[in-house]
Amino acid sequence: REDVAAMIQLLAQTGERLGLTVRREKVLVWEAALNGQDLHFTVIASAMLARILDAAEHAPEQGVIVLPGGRAELVMFKRERDPRLSYRLDGGWRFLKYRHVRRMAESESVSMENLASYLTLDPITVDEAQMPLL
Repeated sequence: REDVAAMIQLLAQTGERLGLTVRREKVLVWEAALNGQDLHFTVIASAMLARILDAAEHAPEQGVIVLPGGRAELVMFKRERDPRLSYRLDGGWRFLKYRHVRRMAESESVSMENLASYLTLDPITVDEAQMPLL
């Protein structure tokens, strides 16, 4: 719960630093963040996605799910195993890892001009371990 609260706080501060109006409703909202559209951030500590998708009151392309990087592999597994979930997520949902939210909050280079590309810099993937060097 502390991690979720910390992420919400960092997202709110980052949105305000970018000059956006930030609303805290069921989810955190950055008004008119991308091409005049709001971004709705749902911060979770698990990989329970169906409930988020069912409760969304916004278009999929406006949704951002913020989760720990350690849950990325589970999200990918669920997408591969459940075609209905994958189809719904492919509607435009974005994912942000906690570490990327921290980087955004610390970075002075994040601006409204590069926000769209900055949101894609840390995609949901499984980092393969590097082969040991002999």
